[in-house]
Amino acid sequence: MFTLAPFDLELPIDNVGGMPLHPLVVHAAVVLVPLAALGLIVMATSGARSKRYSPAVILVAVAGAVSAFLAMLSGEQLRDEIGMRNQQHFEWGEYLPWAALGLMVIVLVLALLDRQSGGKRNLFTTILALVGVVVAVGTIVLTVLAGHSGAELVWG
Repeated sequence: MFTLAPFDLELPIDNVGGMPLHPLVVHAAVVLVPLAALGLIVMATSGARSKRYSPAVILVAVAGAVSAFLAMLSGEQLRDEIGMRNQQHFEWGEYLPWAALGLMVIVLVLALLDRQSGGKRNLFTTILALVGVVVAVGTIVLTVLAGHSGAELVWG
């Protein structure tokens, strides 16, 4: 299987209260990553909105990226533990944390630029906002693909 993770890291815990960690953190990722993407789309609509909502969107984007990486790592541990292989879910699950990280970086840079400019957009900031919308939509699609394939894997 192709892996995008440049590290071989195991989480110090693999279950919480007897339940595997993966189902717990994956729900955070499935909610927070698309929420951050929607926040980025709102930020992209105007510099003033970006200034106003960026603190909340930054918080959600960071939490979403962290939860996506935790979901990937705990999913790899669970996969190895139960011996599942060659499932589309695992591929989507390896791409999602990196997309969430990219989303988070765009949120941070756009927020910083809009704050420095007082909410007035120049050409670069406008292009970054448009790229952010594309990344946000792509991240939402990737989250749906990973989540849906995971649900089908579990529930058939």
